[in-house]
Amino acid sequence: MIIRASSSARQVLLRLRRVVSCVCLLLPLLVAACSNTTAGGDPIVDADTLEKTPDPKLASEYIIGSGDSLSVFVYRNPDLSEGGVAVRPDGRISTPLIEDIVAAGKT
Repeated sequence: MIIRASSSARQVLLRLRRVVSCVCLLLPLLVAACSNTTAGGDPIVDADTLEKTPDPKLASEYIIGSGDSLSVFVYRNPDLSEGGVAVRPDGRISTPLIEDIVAAGKT
């Protein structure tokens, strides 16, 4: 037994197929438009954020000198960790239980 759809049912099915096709074609475009990265994978950042964010290249190029203040962290021993250790004029720092450490000239 073959069931034939009426012409109005065919029109409804064709319209539904068109709508589904349009949604399937437009959905990836809509998702891509909501992304926060460019085509190259770089994140999109506004000018205000750039001004507030320090350049990581500059931070890695900083060289410690006399008069600087360092924070010393000792893993699993917070009693030995210190904040605000001053670099002496000879370029060394003093910490508990170990010899003086040369810090000047290091990054």
